[in-house]
Amino acid sequence: MANKILSHLHKGADLEKIQNIIASDLVAVYGFYRHEIDTRSSAQEIIDWWIAL
Repeated sequence: MANKILSHLHKGADLEKIQNIIASDLVAVYGFYRHEIDTRSSAQEIIDWWIAL
């Protein structure tokens, strides 16, 4: 998941794209349901970190 996120950030991905990556991996790999995860806050933290670099 980290490689996907970093690759898309490098290409200029937006918040929605990062949210989708997080959600799809957590659902497919770890068996979470979409309603169980808060992808918005996680994606925003990642984008904030990326911008701060």
